[in-house]
Amino acid sequence: MKFYRIVISLFFLGFVNYTFAISLRINKSHGDSLPLNSTVVHDILPNGFTYYIKPVPEAPNITIYLWVKAGGANQLKGESLAAHLIEHLPHNGTKNFPGGFIEYHPAFKPYGVKSEAGTGYYRTEYQLSISDDNLNQELLDSLLLWFRDISDLDISPSDVRKEANILKQEFKRVTRKPSSSYFFAEYKRRSIVFPCLNEVLNDFSDFFDNISSEGVTKFYQKWYRPDLMGLAVIGNIKKTEIIERKVRNTFSDIPLPSSPLPINICTESYLNSSSNFGIVEIKWEGNVIPEDKRPLEVFLNYRIKDSNLKKGYGKDKIQADLLQESLQNLLKYRLNHDEIAASFIQSNWLDKGLPYYEIHFKEGKNKEKQRIQRITQLLSSIKNKGFTSEEWIKVRNSLIEQLESKDTTSGRYWYYQIEQHFVLGRAFPDNKEDFLKQILMSLTIEDINRYVKNNMGIIPDDITMVAPSGHKAFSYSEKEVREWIQNVLSKPIDDYKPDAKKANFEEKKVTPTIMSRQQAEQLKPVSIERKAFDSITKSEIITLQNGIKLILNGEESKTNTKGYISIHGYRHGGADLFKESSYYSALNAPSLVHYAGIGNMSNEELGQNLFRVGRQKQEITYINNNTSGIKITGREISAEEIMQLIYLYISQPREITMEAEQNWIEQSNFNYFDSYVPVSYRDFIEAQKDFLGDRIKRGTVYPSIFSTKRFYGIGKTDKKKSYDIYNQLFGHAAEFTFIINGVYSKKAILPLLQKYLGNLPNKNKIVKQMGRIQRLVPSGPVYKEFFLEDLNPGYKMYGPQYELVYRCKVDDMNDWWKDNERLKMISEFISSRVDQLRFKNRFALYDIYVYSIFNPALKVCELRINFDTEAEELEGLRKECENIIQELIDKPIGKKEFKIVCKNDIYPRYITEKSEQLSDDEIFDYYRYNIPLFDKRERNRFIHSLTPENMQETARKYFVKENKYEFVLKNNK
Repeated sequence: MKFYRIVISLFFLGFVNYTFAISLRINKSHGDSLPLNSTVVHDILPNGFTYYIKPVPEAPNITIYLWVKAGGANQLKGESLAAHLIEHLPHNGTKNFPGGFIEYHPAFKPYGVKSEAGTGYYRTEYQLSISDDNLNQELLDSLLLWFRDISDLDISPSDVRKEANILKQEFKRVTRKPSSSYFFAEYKRRSIVFPCLNEVLNDFSDFFDNISSEGVTKFYQKWYRPDLMGLAVIGNIKKTEIIERKVRNTFSDIPLPSSPLPINICTESYLNSSSNFGIVEIKWEGNVIPEDKRPLEVFLNYRIKDSNLKKGYGKDKIQADLLQESLQNLLKYRLNHDEIAASFIQSNWLDKGLPYYEIHFKEGKNKEKQRIQRITQLLSSIKNKGFTSEEWIKVRNSLIEQLESKDTTSGRYWYYQIEQHFVLGRAFPDNKEDFLKQILMSLTIEDINRYVKNNMGIIPDDITMVAPSGHKAFSYSEKEVREWIQNVLSKPIDDYKPDAKKANFEEKKVTPTIMSRQQAEQLKPVSIERKAFDSITKSEIITLQNGIKLILNGEESKTNTKGYISIHGYRHGGADLFKESSYYSALNAPSLVHYAGIGNMSNEELGQNLFRVGRQKQEITYINNNTSGIKITGREISAEEIMQLIYLYISQPREITMEAEQNWIEQSNFNYFDSYVPVSYRDFIEAQKDFLGDRIKRGTVYPSIFSTKRFYGIGKTDKKKSYDIYNQLFGHAAEFTFIINGVYSKKAILPLLQKYLGNLPNKNKIVKQMGRIQRLVPSGPVYKEFFLEDLNPGYKMYGPQYELVYRCKVDDMNDWWKDNERLKMISEFISSRVDQLRFKNRFALYDIYVYSIFNPALKVCELRINFDTEAEELEGLRKECENIIQELIDKPIGKKEFKIVCKNDIYPRYITEKSEQLSDDEIFDYYRYNIPLFDKRERNRFIHSLTPENMQETARKYFVKENKYEFVLKNNK
């Protein structure tokens, strides 16, 4: 199965008070013509400030949002990163709330106020959240006053300089993976096409060298004004009228400039500009991808010029919006069912001033001409002959399903709708989802194809490419590429014929079972050899005739339509059983089998069935260093199909074909290059684990976690050896234990376990090999530096990563959980102190992680502090961390601080947790690693019994030099 990312967003831009399929109630206030749900309290103050108040009884908290209709697209030359930098400033303190991180201000800290913010193209957002139990009149006044302060910031050159360094740390996340080179190339490419993106940033330093306090101040003064501001209070609100009165009193006096500048949203200048063409060079770091394997990326942009999209909120407008969204979903469907043209299609209605859709593909085999021509053929066929009824039914049903799945009782739903109403001018009528659904149901394929014929473009307005250095694309001229397109259009239009393999699979009905009836009937339930009962886990222990051990835990279901089942089968032994040369062949064996398929199913058929019964498509088998296994969760009603999947994965793995192997390599490349997790962090953690001799992973599936070493391991994988290792590890049923957890009927499930798991074969035992040698762990204190140049990754870092680790062996395993909970609690107090290094001490920090973990295999508790920083600040930050730890050793935490942090950050974690039900991980750790269980009610009593003095005892016990390890990751020596 080839891997393509498909992203398409569903946005509806406007409605009016008219009858179309259903009657529509409209709430309009004080001359505002934009329809709004009648349950939302709304007004616009004389100075232009807008507010919304929406009670949501089911919401767990109350959140206040402030939007400013200005973002990155409004920055002019000299205002580089102004929008983003300003977004940071209020959290450092404001006129009425000075002195550091706003969450720690005395007005907010006792109540557990949480803050967030974000910047987009056309808006900047600020938010404060609070539990509704903690909200009182005084706190409400303070919350609103903080938002009021955002309109009156005092921005000094010193503030800008310090915050620029912190912003630099935030942007480092983009650069700490191989796709970082693409980030800068993509920024340059977009600036070719879109007039508002007028800055060309060539590399990382450009982002920060171009920041000026004058530009930041100028941007702030232009756009942070009341007529561009909107406030929303959403959540479990008790007295709407009190909040409304306070909002009006707080924000009415924000002055409006005498001559406010019109906001630039770029729509007309973009739609009316001439066509664009450009090829941008991407310079890859290192040699992770050989030069001949580096892909070309092609972007074809089609501007949306339907005049009805500009027609206020009438019938023509809403129908045009729906038709446009339907068209883009149909295009996605058609393109992705064609082997040559399969592409990424992105609707950009979210970028209010950039009305276009984009077809984008990666090409690594120099077939960009053929693919552009094939896309043009498909578009030409669509425009002249239309979509089919079958395509429209599938797409329409998908859109309706999206509408029906919206949770209109959640605070997030109301936040999104209100944000769209204020920022992008999108109507939000009563019963919006029902209204849209009925309109969609009324649209016929004739409506769709009529719209396509009149409005869809088949020649891209803008053509851009991102090409690796030396690619032949740099010789292409705009004339040449457009001639490719014209050559296709000059030929007769063929009838559309979807890709045969994909069409056949779509048309083929998926049978109720993964195996045929005949195959299933050949398997007979085997007998039970032994039964026992584990009073500690309250599990029934059953040994089947073939030696498999079953552990039946979980709750008894009353009906299988609501029950679910989680099955985790594991055996001792994994990749470390085999020679060093076979290590990556072992680790990658489950992925190769998954891409090869199982039984009679190809990878694509397997993925469809996995998603249908278990809502996942990745492989469900795994091989870690010390454990191998299979894990899947699904509804109880699908239990037999789940058992069949397990049976086939273990007993009938297919050998991989060259095509399937190539697909696996493509997906593996994606996991490394485009994962949202920075690769440098994975490389850093893996280097630490190797140094500490910690080669253990929890017994679950990690198909998408790729470090640089794991990426290079692809080239060290022998597919024949992988297949042999897989069969050795999974081919001897008697070595497996299966944990069955969830909510299910044991009476109904046991016969299925006897039938499918009981028939797993005992045919392959592992041939013992000389495994990987475990290194001895040095005792602390240790300071160890690692260097990227030793890995040869496809990225570089702009500053070091640092991690402080206290690694503590558990003395009494019966009380391991007490050690773990003490460290969890103390990590909260460390976290608030480390945060202040950024907000109060103004160190260049952004992502700061303080956390504790328990390693069940090594019986070790760890406390970790991790962050990126500047090279010149590293020694100072090491000293500050040492001081924080020493302070906790020297004196107890203050009683007031202890009470506040426990109330807001620690105790709430345990309120909703079920005390009886054991989690999958708890049961696995108990049986796999002999980790004692504990009574959760006792755990909760223990947590509430802890005192500041206990925290000091914990610090003195664990934060000793023998347990201390410091690690640093740098580019080079």
